[in-house]
Amino acid sequence: MPTTYWLELLRRSLVGGVAQAFPTLSGFSNLQLLGILLGLSILFGILGVFTFRRCDRIARERGLINRTTNY
Repeated sequence: MPTTYWLELLRRSLVGGVAQAFPTLSGFSNLQLLGILLGLSILFGILGVFTFRRCDRIARERGLINRTTNY
């Protein structure tokens, strides 16, 4: 999940060199973590858009969305 990498980068930025004492994701550099975070965020964003569009289309085909109120 992108939250894992975001929290690790946040921890490293707040505590500095002490973050190396934590074994979590210590094998990755800051740049690698940033790349992973960016890649996963883009991937999940695109996946979310396609999932929303598909579900919206199915709901409209089944008549589950009222045209007047969009509910």
